[in-house]
Amino acid sequence: MMNIVRLNLSQSIDTQFSEIKTEDINAIVKEAIAIAEIPSPTFHEEVRAQYVLERLKAMAVGKVQIIGHNNVLVTVGKGKGPLLLLAAHLDTVFPLKTTIKIRKEEGVLVGPGIGDNAVAIAAGLYLFERLKKYKMELSGTLIFAATTCEEGSGSLRGIGEVTRHIRQKIDYALALEGLFQGRLAHQAIGSDRWEVQYQGPGGHSWEDSGAPNPNHALVKLGYFLVSLRLPPMTTLNLSIIEGGRSINSISTSARVSIDIRSLKQAELRRLSAIVKNRAKEIGKEDKVKMKLTLIGKRPAGQIGRAHQLVRLGKEIQKHLGIQSDFAPMSTDANMTLAKGIPSLAIGISKGGNCHREDEYLEIASIRSGLKQIMLFVTSLIGMDQCIDS
Repeated sequence: MMNIVRLNLSQSIDTQFSEIKTEDINAIVKEAIAIAEIPSPTFHEEVRAQYVLERLKAMAVGKVQIIGHNNVLVTVGKGKGPLLLLAAHLDTVFPLKTTIKIRKEEGVLVGPGIGDNAVAIAAGLYLFERLKKYKMELSGTLIFAATTCEEGSGSLRGIGEVTRHIRQKIDYALALEGLFQGRLAHQAIGSDRWEVQYQGPGGHSWEDSGAPNPNHALVKLGYFLVSLRLPPMTTLNLSIIEGGRSINSISTSARVSIDIRSLKQAELRRLSAIVKNRAKEIGKEDKVKMKLTLIGKRPAGQIGRAHQLVRLGKEIQKHLGIQSDFAPMSTDANMTLAKGIPSLAIGISKGGNCHREDEYLEIASIRSGLKQIMLFVTSLIGMDQCIDS
């Protein structure tokens, strides 16, 4: 592959298809702002999905459809070569009532969700506009999926629906993330997320002292879990703790949300078993009712640093002057990696404050981020022709 990579780079980098002008960047900025200002929290992506659907239909390029829970798909190519899946998630971490107004300040865009993940969706739309404008023929197949339920408790529902819908063999997959330019995440951070709830009869803190106390049971469980010795690249976090009614009463209910993360699926299984077993034991010991609920699950997976897809990414980024970064991530690529599909999560722009209302991206960095996507496409699935319009 590496000889092909270098050949494709030399042949395609200077074509008009990959030439990105100032007016192109301005158009992408406008598009990213429009997308970001459509509220799209996990499980409520329908309005943003409709926007993307209409934009793709207006381009009249490829087969466009909605599948599953508001995932938007468009397919192009002759189908005579590899199939590449590009995925960019539609959802954000911000509630529906969040006021979203993107600001342009001194070369940066600032506002909720502009980087994660509005600019990645805009990049996908821009790619298909270029394919249309330059009548570009792809020898393989390119599928772009604007996916739902990537954030929070979505458990990658959208990308799961997409991969089950695609009947052909998926040869490669790229998860597009709006921030983290330079990232070539070939390792996916898996997670198991649990909620443990204890319930008891309650009572007066003095008169009923010694009665079963859900809060005490929860504290015992929490102390046990945070005392565990964890292997490298594995974390356990007590994310939400709630319980009690008043200072002078015994609680009737207490609950904790537990986020377990690891690069190894076996480690997720091991720690989840420990959580379940100890939670049950403490419930019996303290004579309180215990309810255990799996509230989120993302598979782990990876390809090696020496894999051809990673090497291709390094070659492309070196060509564009982008510093490569191999830190693991939790993205739509978790699902494709877990299915054995060679996959990467890649970043479009430079920026920061991800998942904050003052999230930002550097406009100037968008150009190289877009070229990166174009070079992945032309190198992986082939370009037959590129006609000046």
